Amino acid sequence: MKNHLYYLELNAEQLGKSSANLERLGKLLRPDRDIDIKVKEMFPISNLGHPTKELKIKGSKVLLTEFKQIDIEAKFDKIEALSNIDYIGLTDKGEIILNFKDDKSSSTGIYDFTYEFFEVHFHMGKYANFCIKNNFEDLIKENVQELLVKLGSVEKQYRFIVKNDEVFLRGLTSKTYRNYNNNIALFISLLYLNKFAIENEIVFSIEHARISDSAIKIILEQENAVSIPGVGKVYFGIVISNSEIKQSTFSLEIRYKLVDEEDSTKSFTAIPVLRDSIFNVYHNTGIAKLEEKVGDINTLKNAQNSILTLIKEIKEIRTISDDTIFNLFRKITNNQQNFKAETRQNMQELYEKNIINNTLNLIQAFDKTTSITSDFDERVFLERIYHELISDLIKRKQKNKEKPV
Repeated sequence: MKNHLYYLELNAEQLGKSSANLERLGKLLRPDRDIDIKVKEMFPISNLGHPTKELKIKGSKVLLTEFKQIDIEAKFDKIEALSNIDYIGLTDKGEIILNFKDDKSSSTGIYDFTYEFFEVHFHMGKYANFCIKNNFEDLIKENVQELLVKLGSVEKQYRFIVKNDEVFLRGLTSKTYRNYNNNIALFISLLYLNKFAIENEIVFSIEHARISDSAIKIILEQENAVSIPGVGKVYFGIVISNSEIKQSTFSLEIRYKLVDEEDSTKSFTAIPVLRDSIFNVYHNTGIAKLEEKVGDINTLKNAQNSILTLIKEIKEIRTISDDTIFNLFRKITNNQQNFKAETRQNMQELYEKNIINNTLNLIQAFDKTTSITSDFDERVFLERIYHELISDLIKRKQKNKEKPV
């Protein structure tokens, strides 16, 4: 996300504690877009009070102000036949340049568009990468020019983005793509969470936000804790995610922080797997189905209750076992895709120096592990590992109970 043309990252201190009102939230939707109009009709803010009523989400005022600066107008979709495209060549960075005959305009690929174009149209993504790497651009040109003619009737929908009057090709989108852009994802998520906060008499605070021209990831936390005797305090939170590129989704996931009962400086945060999300919407989902997926406010409450049931089981696990420590070590050090070499090495040192050992409880152990990285994406993945390990521990404990004596 950091490599996108437009990018902004905000922490809790930058976001502050001020809340936007319902009227400001409603302005996320654009009156000139059909999809925005339909969403406005389906999710009326008037149901939650007067337009001047503040959201029960601290940090939302700054978030919406900053989002407006980065939520650019100049992105659009267009269906084009291959017969209307000329292959111009590649930039010195290996990005494709295409000319659209009808418009007499050319655009350069960004992000993963170059590979996607070659792979989706001609199944030659790896071949093109090989040619680019070895400076065989003439072979690409020869192949593509002939294929554009032979497959001229093939139509695809292209997403364009404009910056400083220059038009870029960002990706291919489905013709059934509903344009659940970042503004819509943010509107629906904040509206949903505000309704939940009102009904449950709680307050959310936005802890972290990452916004680009193509994606958002926002983390919120409830200010109200739930005490679990023998374990500690649970602070529930939410992860809002949306990506406008390719076959990505718009999702709302539950997140929880567990603070040690004996030492409040020790804590860890965990996220269940995506399949257990509050909702996970593909961009070809119809409006009616969207309403069905996000309309039930009880889904979040039920998810929280399930997490509480899980956490109550932890108090019977006094210390972390050597097997669990090794499993945690293996899941991090063997994962080159989601953890940098430095992070994996940090975990290696914790393990070899016996800093994480079987005298610690789960919270204390995971608190130490969290120190191996400050990277946002790595932290999120680490939080998924924590929940997975806890779930496995509880399942094994329950199976042992069921065994005949």
